[in-house]
Amino acid sequence: MPPPRPPGVRTADSLGQARGPVGGRASGPLLSATAFVDEAKRAAAPARPPVDRVDPKPDGSHLVELWNRRRGFYQAGEEAALNRYVIDALSVPDRVEEGHEAVYRYRYRMAERLAHITAPVLAVCAPQDRYSLPALEEFAAALGRETAVLSGGHVPAPEQLPGEFADVVNRRFFADVLPGGDGPPGTPGGAGAVGPLGVDTALVEGR
Repeated sequence: MPPPRPPGVRTADSLGQARGPVGGRASGPLLSATAFVDEAKRAAAPARPPVDRVDPKPDGSHLVELWNRRRGFYQAGEEAALNRYVIDALSVPDRVEEGHEAVYRYRYRMAERLAHITAPVLAVCAPQDRYSLPALEEFAAALGRETAVLSGGHVPAPEQLPGEFADVVNRRFFADVLPGGDGPPGTPGGAGAVGPLGVDTALVEGR
């Protein structure tokens, strides 16, 4: 029995889209906040402290600790995003580290694997992202693809600057001529009624 199709694929099927860009933080044709994992990072990964896991304490101080883990990523006035992060982390306390662990497990030989990606890719980074920005050029060289640096933001830049993030993606994948193409793709797959990336921006901002 074949495995179930991922939700994103099912959504594309329902819209009649055979092709189209996919935005993702750690994988997909659009990469955001993805650090270049080299030999040094692989060696240090087993000894690194937990990123999001905290031990529950009777006085509730672990909630402040969890908040402070990500507070430096956000500006004053972005507390709603931090609220969502704390809620998400508390809903899966025993699994909250799995995403970070998977990044290091999957990218054991990142530089070698990136060379096999043939689809158009855009690596997007934020100027305050001290994890990804220092290695952005190294990442781009290994990938052999383009990069873009937004005007502001930190690790959660798509959440902080959703409009600019969508504009960068739309221009690259819908307005520019992609390799091998003879003109801008526009809205592929007959999805004119749906529009390019950014249609759910208001929904995301209103969460």
